[in-house]
Amino acid sequence: MESLFRDQLLKNDYWRKLWDELLAKGSASLEAMPDIDRLIAGLSNADGVAEDILQESVLKLPGYRKTLRSTVLTKIEGLLGPAVKQRAEALLAGGGDVEGETGIFIDSALSGLNLFADTPGSLGLIGKLQKIRVKASGALAKQDLCLLCSKYPTTFEAEFVCDEFGLETVRKVLSSCKEIEFDAEMVDKMQIVIYCHFKQVFLDFKAKTYVPTAVRTVKLLLELVGRMPAGSPYKDWLLHELECCQLGFAVAEATLEIDGLGADTETRLARDTCHSRLENLIKTVLQLKAGVGYIQAINASMLPLPPPGEDALVPCLLKWRISSRP
Repeated sequence: MESLFRDQLLKNDYWRKLWDELLAKGSASLEAMPDIDRLIAGLSNADGVAEDILQESVLKLPGYRKTLRSTVLTKIEGLLGPAVKQRAEALLAGGGDVEGETGIFIDSALSGLNLFADTPGSLGLIGKLQKIRVKASGALAKQDLCLLCSKYPTTFEAEFVCDEFGLETVRKVLSSCKEIEFDAEMVDKMQIVIYCHFKQVFLDFKAKTYVPTAVRTVKLLLELVGRMPAGSPYKDWLLHELECCQLGFAVAEATLEIDGLGADTETRLARDTCHSRLENLIKTVLQLKAGVGYIQAINASMLPLPPPGEDALVPCLLKWRISSRP
């Protein structure tokens, strides 16, 4: 039938757009089916729906609604709506006790209820759940942070592939609640997170002069270290190291900007008419030189390195930095 009326449909711009949309959604629907089937299987689990399946389904459904045919989503929507509602009702039935819950999951449940806001009872559940979310924000944020930190290694020696978005999530949790107390256990967890991403920054910079993801990571780490208690071991050292990293990236960026002006020095200087780019580069290099000199003096005062112990973060970083030099 589609092929029979294809020529007539394509003669009109409006119908052509509908035709193109139909084809695009059909193709996208076929590609997404394995993923949708997997989520449907998880939502149909007789032993209960796992939280990660519920969260993933809530996260992906808005995108599916925009790009896929509505008929493809009938089953997953029919399962997800009741599952989210049931989970919200169970939480409320417990009197709003958030023990063992996370703010990440409650936010996901709220998003899920909003996806089915036209369902009877959804708006009432949203209001009650929002009140619990606000009232228990401190406890939920700490549980979120513990959950995120549990995805990192438990020792400095373990290998770990860093994810920039994981660090961004940690930052968001910290930013969402200023009441999180950094007790000794939390400081230990955060030291592992900082170590893993700090190490990755140096690996990235060593592999390539200017890496945008590393620039963002350093900015996030500065926020993270800034939230550590004032008496945290090596807090000032870490802040100085990260600020030097920022200056190093600024030098790399300024150099790339000047290099982009031409193939040789004469052309670059001629095109930098006010010499603003050159002045910026010189200023940044001098700042970096001063910062590195300060850090080197501190590092020298720490040698020989103490054995790993409670405050092993910086000794481990220094040991790794020294061993990785060419």
